[in-house]
Amino acid sequence: MRRLFPHAVALIPLCVLSVFLQTFAGVIPRPEDVFGFRPGADYKLAGYAQMLDYYRRLDASSDRIKVVEVGSTAQGRPMMLAIISSEANMAELTKFRAISEKLARGRATEQEAAELARSGKSVVWIDGGLHASEVGHAQFSPELAFHMVADESEQIRAIRDNVIFLQMPVMNPDGLDLVVEWYKRNLGTRFETSPLPELYHKYAGHDNNRDWYMMTQPETRNVSRLLYEIWYPQIVLNHHQTPPFPARIFIPPFTDPTNPNIPSLVMQGINSLAGAMGNRFLEEGKSGVVQRIEFDAWWNGGMRTTPCFHNMVGILAETALYNYATPYYYKSENIPARFKNGLSAQVASRDYPQPWKGGHWRLRDAIDYMMTASLAVLDMGAKHREDWLLNIYRMARESIERGKSSGPRAYLIAPDQHDPSAAVAMLEALHRGGIEIEQAQTPFLHGARLFPQGTFVIRTAQAFRPHLVDLMEPQYYPSPDAEGGNGRPYDMTGWTLPLQMGVKIVRVEEELTAKTSPVTTISLPAVSPLAPAQSFLIDRRWNSSYQLVNQLLEAGVPVEVYAKEVALGEEVFPPGCFLVSAGYREQLGRLSAALRVPVRPLSARPGGDWYEKLRQPRVGVHKSWVADADEGWTRWLLEQYQFPYRSLSDADIREGRLRENFDAIILPSDTASHLVQGHSPSRMPPEFARGLGQLGLKHLREFAEAGGTLVAFDAACSVPLRFFDMPLTSSLERVSADDFSCPGSLVRLSVDPEDPLGYGMTEEAVACFAESQAFDLSTGSELSAPGDAAVQTIARYANKNLLLSGWIRGEEKIEGKRAVLRVRMGEGQIVLVGFRPHFRGQSHGTFKLVFNSIYSAASDWSAGTRLARKSGD
Repeated sequence: MRRLFPHAVALIPLCVLSVFLQTFAGVIPRPEDVFGFRPGADYKLAGYAQMLDYYRRLDASSDRIKVVEVGSTAQGRPMMLAIISSEANMAELTKFRAISEKLARGRATEQEAAELARSGKSVVWIDGGLHASEVGHAQFSPELAFHMVADESEQIRAIRDNVIFLQMPVMNPDGLDLVVEWYKRNLGTRFETSPLPELYHKYAGHDNNRDWYMMTQPETRNVSRLLYEIWYPQIVLNHHQTPPFPARIFIPPFTDPTNPNIPSLVMQGINSLAGAMGNRFLEEGKSGVVQRIEFDAWWNGGMRTTPCFHNMVGILAETALYNYATPYYYKSENIPARFKNGLSAQVASRDYPQPWKGGHWRLRDAIDYMMTASLAVLDMGAKHREDWLLNIYRMARESIERGKSSGPRAYLIAPDQHDPSAAVAMLEALHRGGIEIEQAQTPFLHGARLFPQGTFVIRTAQAFRPHLVDLMEPQYYPSPDAEGGNGRPYDMTGWTLPLQMGVKIVRVEEELTAKTSPVTTISLPAVSPLAPAQSFLIDRRWNSSYQLVNQLLEAGVPVEVYAKEVALGEEVFPPGCFLVSAGYREQLGRLSAALRVPVRPLSARPGGDWYEKLRQPRVGVHKSWVADADEGWTRWLLEQYQFPYRSLSDADIREGRLRENFDAIILPSDTASHLVQGHSPSRMPPEFARGLGQLGLKHLREFAEAGGTLVAFDAACSVPLRFFDMPLTSSLERVSADDFSCPGSLVRLSVDPEDPLGYGMTEEAVACFAESQAFDLSTGSELSAPGDAAVQTIARYANKNLLLSGWIRGEEKIEGKRAVLRVRMGEGQIVLVGFRPHFRGQSHGTFKLVFNSIYSAASDWSAGTRLARKSGD
């Protein structure tokens, strides 16, 4: 490849540099050569096909860039990574990648590390964002790529010489195309800036930036593999577009609190980069830069936060956006006197040194701000190359040594879990996050307990110890009401995985002597072939058992539910186990072996009239035109466990005849106003402007009265409470935020595992409570004879010791309150789950509340056997 610009170019203003590059770049294509317009042009957005085309042409034009496909999206689009550096560095990428890994994993002596840092290159990640309605970062990416490939200024040459620049132009290609097409459809109409009426990620929507420790989605997994298994960047810059108004961009430092598991060198690195970014904005006369507001460094789970727990310096830039590519003029009277936290928006201060006074704001302006932020980070990556490499090594070694000398020293996950499939799912999430996991090759003694062969062992003496400890231990969020508090947490305050997922762990405080071997693939043990038997039992405590049962039902295999305990030798299986007759042994054995779900042979069919037959459930999931992430997570969960379902629009529900087609209808969590009213007609095209309306509410009630099961999650519980004359009230309806707040914590739950809705669960479980619901009964609604009760309580919030992880204000407001209820409605039932039982695909310990609600609709839920048992017969 010929080398362009044989003479160095001094630092030149971007507008002049653009002309220079266009004149001399020649064979290197500019984005406008492919798009037909310059990125940031008013009313213009490039789609993903154009992005792919441009990057492939850029790759073909220069030896300074290599574009690789790194996996597919939820809808099958390819995800691409651009690697940019000097020609000499590009020829030795394997060497530099290996250096980055060795230092990040702490696998070198101090002398070796110093030599590797001298010979290595800093690895800097900058992405084009993942929230597709924030359009600027995706449009900005190709301009930055062109700049880094074609520019011959002294500064950019130094960056190429010292940095391996990893750029993912778009982390949500599916969403980009949805937004671009929606904008084009409405361009020039009064709905030009109307919101997208569907999720811009197939399942997670906005929560695609809430998936970075659980990694349920393919996009998250693809990127995490690059970060924690392949490239190990020292710096990660994640672009977004929602700064607090009227700021034009938010950059770090972050506001308090700081998670104590984030290494101090990470925080120091963030502040160093923030200083360089802030200085560059001032030098270029770009006003409206705000810091230390709204965005904290507490929560693990976002694209820019999870790397911090991996010893990587995670940076967030939130650049202003009006709407899509439509420009807007802000008059001086549009500018408020203060930000929401009280900081002056008019007078210069430490955190807002040059206030923005208003004026035109275009997508082009946002791209210019993103360019400034990105070049500042890349420049710092080049200038302090050895420091970044040595610091990630130092943090790795500090983590390793700390794990060897102080507790916790290790975590043990024994095979005898309540739900082994949930334990494996937790281990898979940790493994994808770069955590090293081992397995015991022989039985070993720890304390007074003998742990069997196959026990999983996770030692904390490893480089990513901060991430491991953060996910395994409870969080103790400092009160936002305390002096210096931030007022309101940014996201979740508690997320401890073993609690959420119902997994028992053993915390090891001293050196562990157990013969172990590294685990490369996390999986359940293989199951034994099924021997002939009279019938077969499937343990309902396993979440994966529901997947097996759904496969059986799909294949036409009869499945029954046994409503009493079953004793097999010394092992007792709780009520609700699934039974399959002997004639289906071959089919059952094949399916159970594929899923690795054990099936127990029975020498005799359990006695008594305690059977209910299951049929394949007919499930509807309400899908509003007000895009709702919980609706996406509901669909994701059902698909993961192979529950057949159909999405129901507002119009489908208004049409009626629901009982003819459905056994269960799920209302995912959303406000009553969104569900009932939908979008305002002035805001959306007519076909997307209506909600359920009174007709839809009438048909939902008729559905339940005719024998259907209506299931409502969290905020959606307000719909039946408000419109169906329920014998219930919300415990928190008239409680102010000053008296009660729980924006995202884990709380203790008391469950009735003998009720069909509680089958397979433990008596004590954990709920993810995120400003969720609690219920009170009207007088006389819950009678002493359960068979006659209008309302039956399945789960309550604990009477004491409610908070398990995170923060809550006014816990006495929900202590002992009802959390999960069944309410009679004619011949059917309404199931109210006061929290989101499938929260962001994380809370495996309460998934069964969803599954059981569906199965209760696909069997005779009012059978005399259940009522007899509840009455003590």
